[in-house]
Amino acid sequence: MFRTGLLVLTKPIHKLNLSIPALLSGAFQLVDETLYIHLVPDLLSTSKVARGNIPCTENVKRFVLNTYVSASTLCPGPDVRFLLGNITNEHATAVEQHYPLKTACQVVITHETAQDKQGALLDYISKNFPTRENIAMETVAMMTTQPEKSGSSDSVTGPYDSSLMTTHNSVAVGGTFDNLHIGHKILLTEACLRANKCVTVGVTDMCMNTNKVLSELIRPTDTRITDVLSFLTDVKPSLQYKVTAITDPFGPTLVDEGLQCLVVSEETVKGGQLVNVKRSERGLSSLDIVTIDLVEDICHSPNEEVKISSSSLRKRLLGTLLRKPKPNPGLPPRPYIIGFTGGIGSGKTSVCRRLQGQGAAIVDCDKLGVYLPLLPIKVCTQSVSLNAPCILLEFYLQVFPWKLLFVVG
Repeated sequence: MFRTGLLVLTKPIHKLNLSIPALLSGAFQLVDETLYIHLVPDLLSTSKVARGNIPCTENVKRFVLNTYVSASTLCPGPDVRFLLGNITNEHATAVEQHYPLKTACQVVITHETAQDKQGALLDYISKNFPTRENIAMETVAMMTTQPEKSGSSDSVTGPYDSSLMTTHNSVAVGGTFDNLHIGHKILLTEACLRANKCVTVGVTDMCMNTNKVLSELIRPTDTRITDVLSFLTDVKPSLQYKVTAITDPFGPTLVDEGLQCLVVSEETVKGGQLVNVKRSERGLSSLDIVTIDLVEDICHSPNEEVKISSSSLRKRLLGTLLRKPKPNPGLPPRPYIIGFTGGIGSGKTSVCRRLQGQGAAIVDCDKLGVYLPLLPIKVCTQSVSLNAPCILLEFYLQVFPWKLLFVVG
């Protein structure tokens, strides 16, 4: 198993569409952390015609987005990133696009089996990607048969649309971007494909996230900004990126005169329309609103949202080990103390009742004040408020040293 891999697709899109699930499934067997996908249909062609960039058509966009959707059906899996540097309407001829990926690729995965083509493939990879020495080569199988097409469309990919996408110099997008998932990647990918020069991303600050499900588990704003930048600079390093924290639903859309397009999801269409109303009130030009579809989460449980969402991912974090505890030689191995914290109604008490039923001892810090008058100690009022919980806890440990102890506060 490799940490980081590069899946290189060297066949035309119409020959790849139905094989993407099989190719991804094979690649997922080889890579467990980050899988980059690079589309270069004419890379190994025997034609003497100069290799060009891939025009950014509606059909190409659908292929990229469908690849992400296919990846979401294979949960769990590695972090998938579809590289977009050579998909552009700006240059007809190929402009060498170097990808300064954060982690060097350890394996190149392809569907080509001809040994005589591997040398040309590795030469191309070494010029454009950071790789480790003695990089591995692996081959995954495509579908061996393709169903007959009727006319110019098929049941999987829809009608073939070769029309060029409308692009703009400056495109904006916004969101929470917590635990960057396939839905976020599709949103950001749409923005990258629509942008010729710059993408502006508004990341909600913590003050905007208080009403979200399990907001306590939302990662810090700086971390989410770093994650977004990491993704964007990986997939299309040629663009300029402005990723900033926002404290209201509008962010830079009401002050940036150069913005021309806003990418939204089905859930935030009304918010996009309101942005244009506010811009009009300020004498700014209206933005072209581009809407993307929500992606179904086929791995969701009955108590989770049907669409892929950060809320569902945060729910799945409950009960998982986020950070392995480190042994502390200064503390006795028993009893093992676990602290519970959270807002009102977050479930602390109900969880403790279940654990108490299994034999665990419970100290409810909310009720410690009730027992303060009963303590056989002489301390001033100020000392009691500061030290009583510690004194009670120490007393409890002396009486029940064998118990697994849960402290609720």
